[in-house]
Amino acid sequence: MKYQKSKSTLFLIELMIAICFFAITGAVCVRVFASAHLLDRRTTALNHAVAQAESMAEAFKACDGAMSRITELYPDAALGRDESVLELYYDDSWQPSSQPSVYRLTLTRFPDENGCAAAKIQVTGEAQKDEIYSLEVKKYVKGTQP
Repeated sequence: MKYQKSKSTLFLIELMIAICFFAITGAVCVRVFASAHLLDRRTTALNHAVAQAESMAEAFKACDGAMSRITELYPDAALGRDESVLELYYDDSWQPSSQPSVYRLTLTRFPDENGCAAAKIQVTGEAQKDEIYSLEVKKYVKGTQP
């Protein structure tokens, strides 16, 4: 009696190889989509951070570096004790918030030097531990040069 190979065994092996191939391909695709989503979130945060920092820089220049005038433009901003630091918070959709939230913009004003008002603007992200964007701004103020 001759032994005949079953075609069903070969079919099951091919099916297992195909399932393994699609499982590995699916895992790679999920990882790529997850990293693309994370990259999209970071890019969106960077775009908003740049826009908000530039807006604050323009306000700083328009107000000749006067922190009290800047707070009039940004009513949700909190001025520090020594009035050289201004903080502004944003929620996850980049709307201004009066309390600590997802994003924080900090304007730190430096003492006038050679008639120039200078400041540094920093935008930090979630939990205020990672810096998204920073910008230094200077403005010549008439009548303050020694």
